[in-house]
Amino acid sequence: MASRLAFALEAEKDGASLPFFLDEALTTSDERRFRQVASAILTVARDDGRQFVYLSAREDDARLWRKAAAELGVGIELIEGVGAMA
Repeated sequence: MASRLAFALEAEKDGASLPFFLDEALTTSDERRFRQVASAILTVARDDGRQFVYLSAREDDARLWRKAAAELGVGIELIEGVGAMA
């Protein structure tokens, strides 16, 4: 993920930045690694104004994103229950 982001940041240097869509990219990470990567993503979002969309069916992922955002003092928006099956 770091190399993809670095490539995008370099490629978009003179143009508009596009949002990153991540589909459960951190699901297999332990909590410490999840927090480290999430913190790096949130820092890029805050400092560069880049939008990230993270998709997950796991409530634990939402908890970890909230925790990482709170530690950095960054606001995030969580949309829950979209597409849930009855």
